Amino acid sequence: MKAIIISDDDDVIKKVNNTLIAHNFDTIIYRWLLKALDNVEEIRPDVVVISTSDYPRHWKTFSQFVKCGISGNIPQIILYTPDFFPVTEVEKAAALRIKGTFSSLDKSGLEKFVSILKSKTSNLIPETEENTIIIEQSENKIYNLIFTHPKTEAFITGIVLTYKNDQIEFKPDIMPLVQGLTAGDHIQEVSFRNNNKYSYCTADIVSTGEIIVLRLGKIYEN
Repeated sequence: MKAIIISDDDDVIKKVNNTLIAHNFDTIIYRWLLKALDNVEEIRPDVVVISTSDYPRHWKTFSQFVKCGISGNIPQIILYTPDFFPVTEVEKAAALRIKGTFSSLDKSGLEKFVSILKSKTSNLIPETEENTIIIEQSENKIYNLIFTHPKTEAFITGIVLTYKNDQIEFKPDIMPLVQGLTAGDHIQEVSFRNNNKYSYCTADIVSTGEIIVLRLGKIYEN
């Protein structure tokens, strides 16, 4: 089995690497995430461990790219996170079908890492309705939605305002990131939480503006 470690922290690299080797993984280490992105198709790893502290934005872009299965192999992605990992980031990780997160390199933290490696399911638990805003006006309930800009490769996040039939109205978190999107643009993969299930699909842009309208393709559940 092969594993990629993406971090610029010597302590993270050493301890994660030693743990993976002890569990019979051949490891490749990258200190630069974009270099790992260039090579992941050729390596076809079984597991990727990314330090989100070193790459607070790009871990999402990397995860969405490899989860498309472009290399013919979809690796399990595990995140090494800060002690405080915001709920919004957890939801994005869950929507991107991340295998799990751990935030310590001590004995208990590495034991958690190993348990994630061995588990058949994710350790990311969907948020309860106590701390999630439900979109009451929608026929279905979608929370956060995530996709990569097809032209700039910027990582676009936000919430869905309405969802009816195969069409949604989407409000981006950061408007400047959606510049350049035009009607007819095709989105290779949209990830979202739908009725407490994590799903993904392709989509096409119907219209743009402060609210973006998307037409969804066939939806697959994780």
